[in-house]
Amino acid sequence: MAKIAISIWLGMTARNIVHGGALNRLAQQNRVTVISYYGNQFEETLTTNVNGNISYEKIAIPRWTFPQIRGLLQILIERWEAYGHWELKRSITIWLYRIRPDWELNPTKALTNRLGGKLVTALRRNPDRDILRDFVYLIPKTKQLEKHDVVFVSSTNTSKDRQLIYSCKRYGIPVVALVHSWDNLTCKGYLPARPDRLLVWNEVMANEAHSMHDIPRAKIDVVGGPQYELYRTLAKTTSSTEFRERLDISPSTHIITYATNNEWIHPDEESLVEVLLHKVIEGYFNDSLLVLRLHPTSPRSELYRKKYNDSDLPIRFDKADSGFAASNTGKIGNIQSVKNFVALLQYSSAVINMASTITLDAICFDTPTICVGFNVGTESTQWNAATVNYLTAHFKRVAKSGAISLPGDLDEFFLSVLDAIENPRKFEEDRRKLMNMMIPNLPTSLLICESIEKTLSDR
Repeated sequence: MAKIAISIWLGMTARNIVHGGALNRLAQQNRVTVISYYGNQFEETLTTNVNGNISYEKIAIPRWTFPQIRGLLQILIERWEAYGHWELKRSITIWLYRIRPDWELNPTKALTNRLGGKLVTALRRNPDRDILRDFVYLIPKTKQLEKHDVVFVSSTNTSKDRQLIYSCKRYGIPVVALVHSWDNLTCKGYLPARPDRLLVWNEVMANEAHSMHDIPRAKIDVVGGPQYELYRTLAKTTSSTEFRERLDISPSTHIITYATNNEWIHPDEESLVEVLLHKVIEGYFNDSLLVLRLHPTSPRSELYRKKYNDSDLPIRFDKADSGFAASNTGKIGNIQSVKNFVALLQYSSAVINMASTITLDAICFDTPTICVGFNVGTESTQWNAATVNYLTAHFKRVAKSGAISLPGDLDEFFLSVLDAIENPRKFEEDRRKLMNMMIPNLPTSLLICESIEKTLSDR
């Protein structure tokens, strides 16, 4: 019976791995240790513990290694790694989201980071170890690490995951790493080290892992996105009637969903929401209602609740809980919240967003999607203008796919929303092709387990 450690530090990934079934599947024939912040939450959430084969731990990092100071250093080094990776591979996504804002807002900071990036690259003659990463990422070798036959790391980006990937490689412990999101390979910079096996959503990401990070193609497995396996499973259990009753929406009303975002990526979002709501009130979209999908961590979420706190307005709120956050919040989130989200996507007539992953989420359910490709005011700067978001490596494919509407001004925007309501099947073939390319319907939990088993057999 193999001993497997699963590292989970993001609530979203925790939710997907646990409820997607990978954890219990692994525990059927192996002893599994979950390393996370979420011990008690897992024990409360997980319905079964297969033969008592699942236990929970935190990483034991001795205080004499000054973990808090090293944590601050990791933030700096990860920024340098992004700059260094850009110098080497010229990722348009890193340039647009990391380097260009620095050059426009703080050129001195950008110059310092660029020099740091050159240092990081110069030290990386060995992709799996160097003195700088030893100082920042290496965890002292302990029995906690030694006792496992393989470590499955559920993202490549959190500080704890970077530490585990690097430390396992240094100590010869096989490590399997899952790329958390579709943009991570092109926007996060260098990987901390090359895992023994890298798991990605699709062939596009597999090619990115090979070309951008020099991972041998034989060491890359396409497993699908864990959340999409979960979404597709939950979709079989939803009810339009229950969903509409929950949000107090009549059966005949069309639902226009707007997924809100952080201010840095869409500074004039509030103005757009305001004019969209006015059009709904005027009846431009026939019998329709606006649902604001509130961001889990943005201060705007509370602002919208206060601003539109009027029961007579044709507006409802659907709040994403902490399980949808892209950063660690200390909570896994509620599975019912995920089911509510799936129902929202299934029963919306249109989903509107600004270059968000919710585009893929909506397309998973063949829901017409509008991506905002313009700014309505002067709040945006050159580096975060709406058009910039669709030049990134990951979203450029979506923008050119024909599967979404990408209006360039307000008039086009209103027409796109109306068209989605009146002609819902208009882009369905392009949506199907995009879904198959980016979020293929695969048995993700099974494939994750098979990848771990292959890594064990290669030892």
